[in-house]
Amino acid sequence: MFSAERWEAIEREFRDHLERERDFSPYTIRNYLGDVREFVNFLIERGVKSLEDVNRKVMREYLASLLERGRTRRSVARKLSALRRFYRFLKEKKGISADLVFSLFMPKRERALPSFLNEREISLLLSAPDISTPLGLRDRALLELLYAAGLRVSEIRGLDIEDVNLARREVLVRGKGKKERWALFGEPAARALREYLERGRPLLVGGREERALFVSRRGERLSVRAIQEIVRKHARKGGLEKRVWTHLIRHTFATHMLRRGADLRAVQELLGHSSLATTQIYTHVAPAQLRRAYLEERARELGVELKFFQSNSEGSLIDFIQSEAPQASGIIINPGALTHYGLSLRDALADTGLPIVEVHLSNIYAREEWRRHSVIAPIARGQISGFGWRGYIAALELLVREIEDREAQT
Repeated sequence: MFSAERWEAIEREFRDHLERERDFSPYTIRNYLGDVREFVNFLIERGVKSLEDVNRKVMREYLASLLERGRTRRSVARKLSALRRFYRFLKEKKGISADLVFSLFMPKRERALPSFLNEREISLLLSAPDISTPLGLRDRALLELLYAAGLRVSEIRGLDIEDVNLARREVLVRGKGKKERWALFGEPAARALREYLERGRPLLVGGREERALFVSRRGERLSVRAIQEIVRKHARKGGLEKRVWTHLIRHTFATHMLRRGADLRAVQELLGHSSLATTQIYTHVAPAQLRRAYLEERARELGVELKFFQSNSEGSLIDFIQSEAPQASGIIINPGALTHYGLSLRDALADTGLPIVEVHLSNIYAREEWRRHSVIAPIARGQISGFGWRGYIAALELLVREIEDREAQT
């Protein structure tokens, strides 16, 4: 019987292989070991006697069990990648065949668009630290550098003082696979770093000899967990309602760079991506999420707040309208939603008594049968895309004028 004791011995060998021969980062090693350990526990539960006895049926049962437990295809693909690495090790060191694992197809991954902060949100985050204290100076410099250079949390944690060149506004970064690159940062980050190095860090380090750029109140290198907590703390302090983490700031850096016209390959170099395909996901953000962000910004300029409906399940749009109407001043609707829901949606809209604007391709028009202007509901599918997006902006402006006219008449 394949025992937990035997697995512990193999695990030690596999860990040494990943550390010494593959030179993987501690984070990558932890993920590989966790994924393989989960697989081994599955084998023990199924009564599989040895790793040599794993066959195609067992492998397919394991992958099916992951999906049944709600794991995403992306997660399953990552676990299969870890098993391929593990069986490659077993073939090299133990003579166990790896052909079985290599013959399995990777599940097709869902393509999740990266989230990001808009200009207002990143400004609130960066300005949250209290720079009258050494810790506040540290936190401001850390946040500024995360955003200005698009660094990973492991990269910013690993920075030493000698890696920073304030005169040239660049920092030497050690990324995945121990690859080095020079990352650039602007004047705001340079100013924050200078103030931290002159007035904050010396007080935190005291008389210690510490090379780390960012240190704790005890003068020691910050942990990954501590950096994540700094980001979360200042997101709350800045009043951001969404969840914020370090990699979200990296997504924000890349998105804002592309939004301002940066070349995709330049962004690839700055992010340290080995493949342009990894960077290209941000081009999918630009036509959809960036346009939505601009629509939100235009709404703020007009003094209104938008709430988006993003579900396409039957009946939920009507529920959304009925729940939000008491707090709303107007509605923007997409005619596609009217076609989908029919008279029940028209009745729900009429019952609100609110001004409504409808966007139909690029045309905005009034629905006279409702005796009010009718204008937008772009977001029935969670997308703002293509030609009609300009219509959404115009519809928003028309709706605000309609609301103001009604208020003037009362």
